[in-house]
Amino acid sequence: MIHRIPTAGGALRIVSALGLTSCLILSNAFATDDEDDQAGNKASVPVAEAPAASSSPLPSLASPPPILGCQDGNIQTLAVATSSGGGVGFFGPQIGNDGVFGPGGDSPWGCEFNWMSGGLYPSGAWYELEWADPVRICQIWVDTKTQPAECGANPNRGLHGADIQTWDGFHFVDEGSTTNANDDWEFVIPTCPITTSLRLYNVGPVSTEFQSDNPVLYELKVYDCNLIAVEIDIMPSDPGNNLNLRAGSGASISVAILSVDESLEAPNEIDPSTLEFGPGKASISGLPRVRDVDRDGNKDLVVKFLTEETGIACGDTHAILSGSTFNSEPISGSDAINTFNCPRVRKRW
Repeated sequence: MIHRIPTAGGALRIVSALGLTSCLILSNAFATDDEDDQAGNKASVPVAEAPAASSSPLPSLASPPPILGCQDGNIQTLAVATSSGGGVGFFGPQIGNDGVFGPGGDSPWGCEFNWMSGGLYPSGAWYELEWADPVRICQIWVDTKTQPAECGANPNRGLHGADIQTWDGFHFVDEGSTTNANDDWEFVIPTCPITTSLRLYNVGPVSTEFQSDNPVLYELKVYDCNLIAVEIDIMPSDPGNNLNLRAGSGASISVAILSVDESLEAPNEIDPSTLEFGPGKASISGLPRVRDVDRDGNKDLVVKFLTEETGIACGDTHAILSGSTFNSEPISGSDAINTFNCPRVRKRW
């Protein structure tokens, strides 16, 4: 049995009601130790004084959260991109669906993005993807710039919000909207409509100071399937989510999958054996544990991963957990991280 429960921002949580047998099997697989073992990761680094990520080696580029079951869901590259007006060439609409995420590209400046002539929401400006054949759209992920100046663009030019619309053959239908986003953002369309066009309408920046009325879009990623979006807490005992990348062999990172009242009972519904974490897709280390991490009265599922197996690199700003429920329904969740004590790069003279 599947429960579909809408959440804020158009998101959707899909929850399975598992049988008693699954619950009993899982209960025998938990560790009894209730300590939050963060061995070697935040040992002597106060949260308020956690060092910033080292600039060496170079930080990895930002990438969208992977959506398990949507490996073939990168369908934006099959569409033709247009906009209501703005950048051309290395800054034209086609940059927003070329499959390149974050700063980068082949321009002489080593940086490409699409910008649109707009203003504060509602601006009337738009960005549109159109497919030759109908596609199924369940989720989008907007890769935009952060608040500081980057890529040669002034600060506050992030794509702050938009109305998400799909074409029904006669007119655009509003699927929902996002506002006040200060960084990359995602939007889930629970109905997964079949359409030939997706439009971000009324696109707007954070502010209109200087050139900021022209919002920047690196990539509009479009998924053709849905998933269970779970909330996770990396290093639940450390509000700063500080990860020591030179903690030594055997050091681990704890990740909690948070239960949400009756919507999700993580210990009874998430299959720990399917969980993968970080770019290296590390499997869990040791037995899972049950704790009320956020002290909301609900038991959460806590698992550990060996730091060296996660593939997390110096400068990474978020990490992804993926897996499935006992009913084989895909899940995915992400949380911010701060890396420190980065490995030194040997120089050869």
